[in-house]
Amino acid sequence: MSAGTPPDAGAIAAVIATYQSASTIDACLQRLRAAEGVAAIRVVDNNSNDDTLVIVQRHAAHDPRVRFIANPDNPGFAVACNQGARACGAPWLAFVNPDCMVDPDTLLRMHALAAGAQPMLLGADLVDEAGSRDAAARRRDPDFAAMLRRVLLPAGLGRPRNALALAPARWTLRSRPTTACRCSRSGQCPVH
Repeated sequence: MSAGTPPDAGAIAAVIATYQSASTIDACLQRLRAAEGVAAIRVVDNNSNDDTLVIVQRHAAHDPRVRFIANPDNPGFAVACNQGARACGAPWLAFVNPDCMVDPDTLLRMHALAAGAQPMLLGADLVDEAGSRDAAARRRDPDFAAMLRRVLLPAGLGRPRNALALAPARWTLRSRPTTACRCSRSGQCPVH
């Protein structure tokens, strides 16, 4: 996707906010670079003083989809996510923590679940290497609609964006769909 070229309607941009992530960012970027459908990878570093940026620069030298923003301070996770989102033109955003390892087809499968839907936020079934589910990845937001509005219409981003959220620490994202949806929108959910 070059400057001035409209993005593919199915293109996915991965946004990674990092801080002291040298121990995991290499594997994360290797997986994202091999993932299907990823048109851009934006790493926003919050002033790490380990080798995080050295590793990211190595990936950027070998893959034009990888670009980075090096913040001179640590403005926080949310600011870094917004910086990364602004730095990509893809219609789909995948927020991925630097210690999350995606399978090659994971992002495309998530995208397929949302095909034809209005802007939305999707979460993934996060599991460890043994296949055990991460209980911490389960959201119980009391006002899900308000949370979606905050995520999809953040200040300064303008138009609504689609988002694929992949985040919890040190877990592998498997590409198998969840077996049951726990949402309250039966009949309107892409899983039902």
